[in-house]
Amino acid sequence: MEEIWKDVVGFEGLYQISNLGRLISLERIHTDRTIGEKILKYRTNNKGYICIDLYDGETKTNKKKLVHRLMAEAFIPNSDKNKTEVNHKNGIRLHNFIDPDDLHGAGTNLEWSTPKDNLDDRHKRQKDFKAMRLAERGVKAEEKEEKKAEKVEKETKAETKIEKKSKGGSIKEPKGLNRIYSFKDLFR
Repeated sequence: MEEIWKDVVGFEGLYQISNLGRLISLERIHTDRTIGEKILKYRTNNKGYICIDLYDGETKTNKKKLVHRLMAEAFIPNSDKNKTEVNHKNGIRLHNFIDPDDLHGAGTNLEWSTPKDNLDDRHKRQKDFKAMRLAERGVKAEEKEEKKAEKVEKETKAETKIEKKSKGGSIKEPKGLNRIYSFKDLFR
């Protein structure tokens, strides 16, 4: 996928964002010095979204912005004004990519959605995740039960050997020893 750059809405001429989620600060003059063009570093917030601080020259403050929202504003037209939120189609908050040639296809992970649709999508993903975890736990529980059954079977065999020994019979010593003991040998 080719990387395409567009101006960040509200920060035209200062910052640009790419369809792959990278941001650059454009070259500009700040007071008495020139600030060169550079790719910006971003971080994740406490909810797991990629965010970045952009300097607003008018208010002279940093504004915290979510990268997926900046990308949607720059690349995805929003004709429905009820769709105010940006949804990650695959549910992974770190996957921010847009294919400008295929905005509604598999090459795009972001879409505009209503708050209700976004919440419904999140609940659906949580249910799917919980079902998957329960299935994993079910497999683990089955394995645990099998191990428990094997342990009980081994203990039963050991008890059978002891009962046989207490009745005066003889058993072979485990671990490859060939000596045969009688019940009387145990109390010497």
